[in-house]
Amino acid sequence: MSRPPVDDELAIRELYARYSWPLDTGDTEGYVTLLAPDAVASEETSSGDLEVRKGRARCWRGSRGIEREAERMVSGRAFVAVVALLCWGSLASGQSLSGAALVQALRLGGYTLVMRHAHAPDAPPSPQDADAGNTKDERQLDASGQSAARAMGAALRALHLPIGAAWSSPTFRARQTARLAGLHNPMIAAELGDNGRSMQAATGDQAGWLRSLANRPPRARTNTFVVTQYPNIKAAFGNRAADMSDGEAIVLRPSPGGPQVVGHVTMDEWPKLVVRR
Repeated sequence: MSRPPVDDELAIRELYARYSWPLDTGDTEGYVTLLAPDAVASEETSSGDLEVRKGRARCWRGSRGIEREAERMVSGRAFVAVVALLCWGSLASGQSLSGAALVQALRLGGYTLVMRHAHAPDAPPSPQDADAGNTKDERQLDASGQSAARAMGAALRALHLPIGAAWSSPTFRARQTARLAGLHNPMIAAELGDNGRSMQAATGDQAGWLRSLANRPPRARTNTFVVTQYPNIKAAFGNRAADMSDGEAIVLRPSPGGPQVVGHVTMDEWPKLVVRR
């Protein structure tokens, strides 16, 4: 079964959450506001009477057991859960996430973000300007790249986006981006590297490895974050990753046919998403 449009899927998940919360907290009034006008929900009061609600109106029906009504309420919850599960297929191609919808989707987890490292000048720094951790005199982030990486990390935390596994290229500029963004202890993979040839095309094996990683389901209720170089991303995802700016990330969802690109986020957009909340 194929997945519904992204907006519909998010609406289903939100509806399930809205039903679950009043049921779990015993908020009958909150529950009935979600029911159709001809639906009835009942609740036994402390005096033993049965209070029946239909919409926002109230009436009384005397004392009796509420087992049948409770069963109906639980069945309603189960029905919503089944609907959500039945709609769990592969994401239809062409769907795109951005803004608030993207944030909401990422909070639920299940995505892989593949990011180009923050801005780093083409030339390596002089020995006196090299970062203390840049022991091989590689390219490194300049002041603007460092600031953007820190701002992105602060935005990820402010948006409460669950990051599970983090991966990084072994290049210093990628590891520096991950560190400044607060992606702690990323797994370093040679397949994400530049083979010592900055800005040169990645190999076919590297492209296949990155596609495979992006199609690996993240840990439950988390997202996977990957920091690498643009040639690797372009080789893996082709025109779907064309003209990515420094620090830009593509958002992918696993699917039977390979990872689907469902959104893009530029580095300076993360703080703006916080402001729009």
